[in-house]
Amino acid sequence: MTSMSRGIDNPSTIRLTFVGDICLAGGLQADLLERGPGFPFVHVRGALEAADLVVGNLECCIVEQHRGLEPQNNRLIVPEHLASGLSKSGITVVSLANNHILDGGEEGLVSTQRFLEEQGILYFGAGANIKDAESPLLVPCKGRVIAFLGACDVPNVHAKASRSGVAPFDGARLRRRISECKEQSDIIVVSIHADLEFTAYPSPKRVRLSRWLADLGAHLVVQHHPHVCQGIEEFSSSIIAYSLGNFVFRVTGNEYLESKTGTEWGLILEVDVSTSGTRPQLSYRVCPVTITAQNQTILSEGRDRDTQLQVVAEVSAALANWNVLRRHRMARCLAEARSTAYMLYYLGCRNGMSAMLFAAVEILKSPYERRWIYSLLTLGVLG
Repeated sequence: MTSMSRGIDNPSTIRLTFVGDICLAGGLQADLLERGPGFPFVHVRGALEAADLVVGNLECCIVEQHRGLEPQNNRLIVPEHLASGLSKSGITVVSLANNHILDGGEEGLVSTQRFLEEQGILYFGAGANIKDAESPLLVPCKGRVIAFLGACDVPNVHAKASRSGVAPFDGARLRRRISECKEQSDIIVVSIHADLEFTAYPSPKRVRLSRWLADLGAHLVVQHHPHVCQGIEEFSSSIIAYSLGNFVFRVTGNEYLESKTGTEWGLILEVDVSTSGTRPQLSYRVCPVTITAQNQTILSEGRDRDTQLQVVAEVSAALANWNVLRRHRMARCLAEARSTAYMLYYLGCRNGMSAMLFAAVEILKSPYERRWIYSLLTLGVLG
């Protein structure tokens, strides 16, 4: 365990600040090489300084050697010398439980962990085997212990008994992990990487699971992966943030993200935890950030800020309405179905019927893909 001494000057209040996806790869390497490794964080560092801990999702793999500026096969890999800005970013803790932490293979995970240790940044959610991946990060802070747990719903990166990877988003396993953390800590934070990308509303199933985790004892459930901001709610004396969007990411010039609505902004979530009572009392604030056309993160201002806060307020209000969540889930799954059908059609035209059928079978074999198919078949209720 590592003791932290920064933050607000109040021994009975711990400030935890959360940010969204942090990716220094995906084409951002060229900007880092030209403008320096610290440039993405220059304008937001001040907003993080009052926190005792600043927590983000590290959506890339850090390796020793330079492997080229452009991503290959959607691998998000960045060399150490271009990732050195993390040490002065204000970020103190990162989750590694995501679908890109193994983009550099098992060696890449080891090099990422080693680099973070050298920079003094704590991490959780991935390891050399499933035991390591599921082990909590326990951080003493102002006389209390904060436990961080990570989980990801992408099966092909899950750790096994003798294989590196990330902790799975599995209800039974998370129940056990939270139960164990109750014996070791005062505050429990669960970081989840899950659901379909680019959807403005969480799936009904993820809302149910998140509330269940709060009932089990998680004080904070903070989520990533959609690359857009979703709602925030207080439930069972806990706070659930369904997606904080992007924090540092190359959006401009990234065809995968640039064409999607809402990927150019995210949220800083500040949570004050009062530890003076028998149970921690939580309050929160949000601060929108915008990723500029130069791929630099700034604090949102003016009309942009007002619009972004309104989006979060509308989605947060919808969390209480299952019909709204179901309709949005159904619409998102229909879009996924259309995209998949087009892909299979053009694959068949280009490579023949056998290639198309093989791809279709692979889609059906994937638990990740089957979720939205199941959701579609149940009219947005399940999956």
